[in-house]
Amino acid sequence: MKYNEIFRRDQNNVGDMFSNPLRYFSPNAEVAEIDIDVPGDVNWIDDAPVIIGGGGLIGNEHFGSNLLDCLQEPDTIALDRMMEHSWVLSHGVNKQVFEKFRDTVDEAYRVAREGIRKSTGPKIAWGVGHNVKDQHSNFRWPKWLKRFDLVGCRDYQQTDYRWVPCASCMHPAFDKKYEVTNKVIWFEHKKQLIKSTEFGESPIPRFVNSGQNFDQTIEILGSAETILTNSYHGAYWGTLLNKKVVIVNPWSSKFYMFKHQPLMWHNRKSGPLEELIEESTTFPDALVECRSANKRFWNEVKELTHAT
Repeated sequence: MKYNEIFRRDQNNVGDMFSNPLRYFSPNAEVAEIDIDVPGDVNWIDDAPVIIGGGGLIGNEHFGSNLLDCLQEPDTIALDRMMEHSWVLSHGVNKQVFEKFRDTVDEAYRVAREGIRKSTGPKIAWGVGHNVKDQHSNFRWPKWLKRFDLVGCRDYQQTDYRWVPCASCMHPAFDKKYEVTNKVIWFEHKKQLIKSTEFGESPIPRFVNSGQNFDQTIEILGSAETILTNSYHGAYWGTLLNKKVVIVNPWSSKFYMFKHQPLMWHNRKSGPLEELIEESTTFPDALVECRSANKRFWNEVKELTHAT
């Protein structure tokens, strides 16, 4: 089976690199891996199914309309970009020539674009979710998401689409047992480093979500009794490991829609962090529930794409 798989291929972000579902469900398939940041810069497989996800790709200011672009063939994206950078009138003397040029090019562009739109490969969104910076309410799903043939969203507190969490839950690292050597650790997002003064004077081991060594990352999270984090996957993976998790200074909408929702701590004004750690709980069934949701979704993907 052949697929086009689109996700954020940031090779210095372990969460991004291990969120693509085909890694777990069809590791031997022929896959064109496409970075959502540059969807037109790769050789797509003609008429193969397109799987987008996982990750916080909806409402993400860094990707703009790229997710919508991926509903179209790559040639459409390239054609649009060519038109965006086509000849621009710079002098009034050239007005007639320019208008004739634009009329000819616009018509050719329209005909070509309509022809390219006739792609037959099904489009699937798997484990995608909201990621609007500094927002925690009034979430809206874009209307164009309905243009996908199959949609599974990692965000639970919504009714538009079914819940299909990040496929990284399928990684075998979650089946291992880890020795607890730290009462508390801090696992932070590489682009959202937090000041140490937020934690008072108590020393806390600190780790960052950079790199792409998944086994090592899960071992680090497994070493803790409680995980303080401002990383989405730090919170998600900690929950799958049956750890107490506290999300510190949530900075995006994505932190508010877990099915197994960790407690939130915004700053010292919201009370002592130590008290929130004591109040936090674990979710022993989270791993089984997340894996079951992904397995059911994969069965539907296979039916839609006629995969074996």
